[in-house]
Amino acid sequence: MNIAIITDNISHFECIGFLAENLKNFKLTVYHTDLINNWKYIHRNWINYYKKIFNFSINNLENFNEDFYDIIIKLTYEDNIKNHTEKSFDKTIFIFHSDNNDFNCKNSIMLSPDLNNISKNNNFKYILPLFLPINLPNIENNKKLEKTIIYIGLFESYYFDDDLLKFINELPDYNFLFIGRKKNTDVVSHIKKLNLKNVIINLNCDTELLIENILKSKYILIRKYPFQSRRFTGALSLSLSFRKIPILMDSMKKSYNIPHCVAYSDSKYSNSIDEIKNKSDDDYIEQTKNYGIYCDNLLNKNQIEFNEIINNINIKSGDKTE
Repeated sequence: MNIAIITDNISHFECIGFLAENLKNFKLTVYHTDLINNWKYIHRNWINYYKKIFNFSINNLENFNEDFYDIIIKLTYEDNIKNHTEKSFDKTIFIFHSDNNDFNCKNSIMLSPDLNNISKNNNFKYILPLFLPINLPNIENNKKLEKTIIYIGLFESYYFDDDLLKFINELPDYNFLFIGRKKNTDVVSHIKKLNLKNVIINLNCDTELLIENILKSKYILIRKYPFQSRRFTGALSLSLSFRKIPILMDSMKKSYNIPHCVAYSDSKYSNSIDEIKNKSDDDYIEQTKNYGIYCDNLLNKNQIEFNEIINNINIKSGDKTE
């Protein structure tokens, strides 16, 4: 079976990992605009990293022909791709990262349980995305991890509110690494003015360095409300894939049903300070082991979900995936 992933966006390339993880038994091709000319800048080497794990081809979006594929996956549902027409919508899986109440399609994957557009879709699956990285370190080595809390994704100067400053200042033994998706010199200037000694800003970090920093960190900090809406955040997928305990809103823990995490109440990072401070190395290792077991089970569950949605598309042809 031939499957294509298509996108004309420069975002969400971390999602290719979970798709390739669950489609590794098929012939897979990834199509993107100007793929060759802007390789390093646009993709931040995500494709390079994934090709070390999975077997798939790459091609320029201009060369995409919908007639050549049994299944098409649109990485972001709102992408406007001229050579992807309605005649192939029945065999297309649309990936939803955020709300859209007006978009109707027959096959879709929702990355967040909080999205509003589920009722519009005839055949949808909620799938919490993760993949299995290469060379994950032994959990026992986590005792040697640096005391680092890493934040990944978009951030602005006003995200550094009184609550975040309290969180940073009352955990002086921890370093806080903020890795931004795009250049924002205002944030760097703002941090310099605040004189936060245990905060490091890294803008436009490429994939290899991002992964290196994730592996060295103890926790991944997930953005709080109102800065994080119902849309899915890729930081959570990285937490699951690399088995790094997330620090996240209590409401997100409940809606996503994520165990063995650090949850903060009332949208205040600072409400998790005591739990982080008081956790012994042995307790941290045990929590990481349990979180890893949850992630392994989620990998298996996702494969079943993928097989079901693919079978639903192919049911008329008689092809089924076991």
